[in-house]
Amino acid sequence: MLEWLETGGTVNANRFCDTLRKLKIAIKDRRRGLLSKGVILLQDNAHPHVAKVCNDLMQHFRWEVLHHPPPPPPSPRLPPSAIHVLRRLEKGLEG
Repeated sequence: MLEWLETGGTVNANRFCDTLRKLKIAIKDRRRGLLSKGVILLQDNAHPHVAKVCNDLMQHFRWEVLHHPPPPPPSPRLPPSAIHVLRRLEKGLEG
């Protein structure tokens, strides 16, 4: 499923819940049987993703939700100006 967000638009809990409903329909239409076997949704910990209304909806759907662990805190030995460089380097090394 692919969903585009208009330029300047933001994702809030209501929009994310709408996307989850569309995703459920897309899975039902395109991957018959997967909903009965269970859905595992991997997501980050963004505010709309962990909103109560969205978590309630995912529980209603009986989806298992995997959350990314929070990033480690920055080292106190590094100056703040170096932290963004190291995070970009870390992302480049992933996978």
